[in-house]
Amino acid sequence: MPSNYQVKDQGHYQNKAAYTILALNLEGKKEVLGLYLFESEGANLWLGVMTELQNRGVEDILIASVDGLTGFPEVIHTIYPQTDIQICVGHQIRDSLRYVATKHRKEFLVDLKRVYRGLNKNAAEAALDEPEQVWGNKYPIVIKSWRTKWDNLSTDFRYPEPIRKVIYTSNSLEAVHRQIRKLMKTKGGFPNDNSVLKLLYMGIQNASNKWTMPIQNWNLTLSQPAIFFEGWIDGALARLVEQRKCHRPRCGRRFHRPVEVAPYMKMSTKYTLTGALSSHREHSQHCRGSTRSGQPSE
Repeated sequence: MPSNYQVKDQGHYQNKAAYTILALNLEGKKEVLGLYLFESEGANLWLGVMTELQNRGVEDILIASVDGLTGFPEVIHTIYPQTDIQICVGHQIRDSLRYVATKHRKEFLVDLKRVYRGLNKNAAEAALDEPEQVWGNKYPIVIKSWRTKWDNLSTDFRYPEPIRKVIYTSNSLEAVHRQIRKLMKTKGGFPNDNSVLKLLYMGIQNASNKWTMPIQNWNLTLSQPAIFFEGWIDGALARLVEQRKCHRPRCGRRFHRPVEVAPYMKMSTKYTLTGALSSHREHSQHCRGSTRSGQPSE
């Protein structure tokens, strides 16, 4: 998801876009997996990014919410062949309105709302026939775009409502960008790429301080992918439960073990290590108290 900045390159300022990859892990918490600065994007460039994520430890992706870049779904499937792709409905609507006359936009949006808010895929497909009949002659390129991308636009209809709310748009990522813009709005041009990335990194650090809790109703939401992806995420869930167990003798509590930071967490290594060490100190004090008394603490 891009934000544009003026960066000096070979004596001239060029417009470059910063792209953020935001993930939701099995604990229901947000993580920034990568931050990239490109002058222009394309499928080949994102192939390199996906390969890098895999090399850094991202084992698999269940559902990917992306913009409408041509070839992006195919790139993701090259590295993660079983991933479900959902094109962001918000991006698709904005791209569609570029070709719709201003006087028709309000009516056009009303018709589109019946499509992406349908109860199921069949209802949404039926609702898509109506704007095609009304607007097909005036704006054929818009209707064709929805028809061409429909398989990836309708992925969210496979899932229950809690999951649909998370994946059908990229609103979570845009909220992160709003936090970054507050930091960057007073800045002009930048002398080099690193100066942009360092400031963006600080903005992400500030935003991540609020990501201490899982998203709302995460336990219920997680139980549903476990059914849809049966046998696929069982191993990861088992490892997560094992990490949460206390392995000290005679300790009756479950607690997060201090674990090594995953390679793909390099954007927030300092923050993650601080939290892990703090948890380790608290846990050690608790277990020492349990050993002295001879009974597990409540």
